[in-house]
Amino acid sequence: LDGDLYVATVYGQLYVYRGMGPGDPVPNLGGDDGAVPSQPFMQEGEGGNTTVLYSGSFPVMAADQTDTLLPLACCEDGVHVLDKATLSLVYKIQTRGQAQDVRTFGSTLYVAEGAQGVGVYSLQGKTPVEIGRYVCEKGIYQIAVSHKGHFLTVACGSDEVRMLSVSDPASIGEIYRHSVTNGPLYGNNLASTTLDDGTMILFWHKNGLCYTNPEQGDDRFHFVSYAKKRGFCGYCNGEGIESDGKRIFYSHKGAYSLLDVNDPDGTFLEDKPQGTVCPSFRGLLSLQGNRMVATQRSTGEIRALDIANAESPTVLSHVKTNASPAKAIFCGNRILIPGGRSGLLELKIQ
Repeated sequence: LDGDLYVATVYGQLYVYRGMGPGDPVPNLGGDDGAVPSQPFMQEGEGGNTTVLYSGSFPVMAADQTDTLLPLACCEDGVHVLDKATLSLVYKIQTRGQAQDVRTFGSTLYVAEGAQGVGVYSLQGKTPVEIGRYVCEKGIYQIAVSHKGHFLTVACGSDEVRMLSVSDPASIGEIYRHSVTNGPLYGNNLASTTLDDGTMILFWHKNGLCYTNPEQGDDRFHFVSYAKKRGFCGYCNGEGIESDGKRIFYSHKGAYSLLDVNDPDGTFLEDKPQGTVCPSFRGLLSLQGNRMVATQRSTGEIRALDIANAESPTVLSHVKTNASPAKAIFCGNRILIPGGRSGLLELKIQ
């Protein structure tokens, strides 16, 4: 713009380089060189409010929990592990790569570290210990753990998913994989919760619903395509997928849609009243009981819905922020949301 180069990163940082011309080398992003200072946290809305619980010079990209701990993926600053009750810092894990995503099973922590693959850490004891690692040449940015903890789905780059056996973290092995050339993985494709029988699910742009159940001996990823669906874009459009164990929810084209698990080849409820309740609804979805939270990174919007009647939900709160909210987690009675450079947020519904 008028000789100045502006670069916005997916981690919620803005860089500006003045006086750039054709042929000038693009500076390396990182540190304070060219970085625009972050704005103070701001919000507006109705039915609820958000507060910043934990923040610093790092972004908070993702969160998960154990019985007592709350690990946060903080990108270049590794993983910050907080006390779940007090939200005070217990320790940091200096990861080999940038911490993009975190998942826990028992006292084991899995961290998606981009080009450094997946790091596996034991959270037992006073200090964490790396107990395993799996490296993919394409980089790993999304992960999901099977319901019994024996397997890990990883998204490699933008065009491949792999199933890993993690029963022995010191000897992680690939079980099977699937690659496509038509339709990339844009982000937030993996559901955090499995179906009641342990089936793991994800949505793939232009390839529809993908499912697999390695805990029951499955040896491949399966696909169910929907003729009406033209693409699931994940983070780029603020779309998400999640399950309550019996149903599959995903946000798409201004509404959330509902799939009947017992009829995966049937029609999905794209044209039901969900779209009229929230005409501009999008979001990365999180579920607990009759409550849904949808967060949209590109606009900073956070919505909470009552889905006791899933086909006619009620909007409980709609808050607009200047954060980059990622997928929320329910931590006891609290709703915690990774907010990018704004830190860890809490949504309180009035």
